[in-house]
Amino acid sequence: SSDVARASPAETTRLLGLNCRGESLFLSLEGSPNVVPQVSVERITGEDTVMMTKWYNGDKYLPYTDQAWSDWWVQRCQLFDPGCEMYKLKTDMGNTFGVCYLERNILDRHEFGKKGRITLIRGLRVAPQFNPHVDRRKTLSSIRDFESGEATYTKILTLLFNHVVYLSLRYGSDAVSVNCPKIFEFERFYESVMGPPLAFDQRGRRYYRIESQDRWKILRKAFRHQVEIRIDPPTNGVPATGKRKISS
Repeated sequence: SSDVARASPAETTRLLGLNCRGESLFLSLEGSPNVVPQVSVERITGEDTVMMTKWYNGDKYLPYTDQAWSDWWVQRCQLFDPGCEMYKLKTDMGNTFGVCYLERNILDRHEFGKKGRITLIRGLRVAPQFNPHVDRRKTLSSIRDFESGEATYTKILTLLFNHVVYLSLRYGSDAVSVNCPKIFEFERFYESVMGPPLAFDQRGRRYYRIESQDRWKILRKAFRHQVEIRIDPPTNGVPATGKRKISS
């Protein structure tokens, strides 16, 4: 794009490194067009168990959650799980937008005539305060569509997913895969970034998979978007260079 072209080669290389490693990303928030939080992706630690425990106060309204579900996520912060990693998307001030849990490099259990190893997404989770489905479920008034917050929700999932794609290339995996939970919003998200499902697993979950060329396309698109935000962030569809506040 023209915005990317305006960046110098040295600046582009620097931004590419920061972006790929998840060290410096921008997240445009719905409803706050003039403020763009600067976020990063970092490994989860045992200190995050308190945060994950508190999240259930909001997530308990979702139809697919219970105490065992919450405990699973809390335990992932505490236990050493060989071959697995957990990451969080956060600001410098410590506010966490979402987390992801993955298996680094395992054999693909599905038979598609394709041999190789995959990075398997075990779960993506958005903090309840940024999850519009939590707002909709915990409201006692008449059921209605909640459009507000959906864009931010999807952007958080996308940044976490993009980081998994990058990590899969670092790990030397042949593909990124997920056995998607039987939840419409997750099926819609994974299909938007990975294409149609390839199969059902034994539990009836949709199985998605993307390979090398598709992974590079995702990372190119993600990097271009990040550079455009840095160079010429739009406000309500109107170019507004220098008018947005970058916050941490």
